[in-house]
Amino acid sequence: MTVRAELAESCNPRVVRAKSSVAVVPLTVVAGLGVPMLIARGVPSTKSEWLIFATAAYSGIRLSTVVLARTPQPTKTFTWIFFYFVLGLAPLNQYERGVWPLYPPPASPVYVTQAAVMVACFVVFVDVGMALLRAIAIRRPLQDREPRYVLAPGRLRFVLPLAILGAIYAFGHIGGGSALFTSRLSRAQSLAANTSTSIAFLSALLTVPVFICAYVLLVARRTGAVHGRRFLAVGLVLLSVILTNPYSSSRFTLLTVYVSLLFAARWPLTRRLLTKLVALTVVGLFILFPLLNVFRTNQRTQSTTGAITKQLSGGDFDSFQQIVNNVDYVDAKGFQMGREELSAVLFFVPHSVWPGRAKDTGTRVAEYKGYAFTNLSDPLPAEAYVDGGPVWVVVIAVAYGALVERMEGYGRRFAMSPGWWQLFAPVFSIYQLSVLRGSLLQSTGILVAIGLMLRVCVKPRIRQSGNHDTGVAG
Repeated sequence: MTVRAELAESCNPRVVRAKSSVAVVPLTVVAGLGVPMLIARGVPSTKSEWLIFATAAYSGIRLSTVVLARTPQPTKTFTWIFFYFVLGLAPLNQYERGVWPLYPPPASPVYVTQAAVMVACFVVFVDVGMALLRAIAIRRPLQDREPRYVLAPGRLRFVLPLAILGAIYAFGHIGGGSALFTSRLSRAQSLAANTSTSIAFLSALLTVPVFICAYVLLVARRTGAVHGRRFLAVGLVLLSVILTNPYSSSRFTLLTVYVSLLFAARWPLTRRLLTKLVALTVVGLFILFPLLNVFRTNQRTQSTTGAITKQLSGGDFDSFQQIVNNVDYVDAKGFQMGREELSAVLFFVPHSVWPGRAKDTGTRVAEYKGYAFTNLSDPLPAEAYVDGGPVWVVVIAVAYGALVERMEGYGRRFAMSPGWWQLFAPVFSIYQLSVLRGSLLQSTGILVAIGLMLRVCVKPRIRQSGNHDTGVAG
């Protein structure tokens, strides 16, 4: 089946709603009931544990139905993976065993209950947001709308040299090849002492432009907009993999680059490929991420293996405890009334220009709790709660669910007519793990850089008489 034929089938709403009924029931029972009960060691005994159990069960059921949908839905799949493992199973395991990833543990069981209510509401209202946009889209399906922009692979002739020059500039400022394969913590300390250039700016300049060039060229080859140039594509992919390596890049950036390049070469995904990718993601959460954590420092002796329950109580799954800490923080300091999210949107404004720009929320909450290590997560529901309370959590959840549904729609017509949003959708589907985990201020910069680079690689659709257009542009 050709790429366009695959997309034509995936755009059929009846196919999208169809489920593999033979497999969905047993998988739903196992993921939604069996695994949570196994981790909870039976039936929950307290209100907080019941709430966390319900979140895990609901997320497991939704993950099962999405994974087994006849047409792959990668954006929703990764959304529910995060909810199931990070906001469901991990806190259930931590609460049941009393082993928390951060010390000291939560100060009050009341804060834990409030955090459990917040997480449960956020997960449910994200699903509500998806359903609302899906209902709206029934009247005018997204595949019937012409994208305003079309792929312009010819622009790579100008963008690629600039991307290479940018990478060379960043390469020189971080200290050359030795720094490229030095721990991120050591390099950050060296940069802070020897240059005034933003570390985040140098990291983005080193990785994003070359990655986008490789990504766009793979998409152009996949959709038939460009023929040949195989060696250039292979060279750009290899260069992107080298520049975005476990030493020089955060784990979420690494995951985004590698998986997005796979998406560009194989999109639209088959259900079999998506199932394999889900399995690899789960393995990565418990094996790859702990191993990659070693590259934060120069220490190579720290333990990275252990039972699943031990991994679920490790630092990579600190999200729920950080939500509890945010409840504690608000109880002491009050709501920020939009200051956090405004600072994330205006992340590029330096503190010298805007002295009141908020510090990274996860860092500030960690400092409030007295943690020695302050580079911690701050999940999206916690950011919303700190900024505007329970009502704002619901608003952000519904808006995020609508965004996920819209990105899924754009992804389904990716190879048929790739425009700006169609190119952005596969990257967002995996990078959203960083957005959901937070903090928002940390994840916004890379996301905006990716969006701007993709915008450079498309151009407005040229409309002609008779409602015909030029299609994919060169």
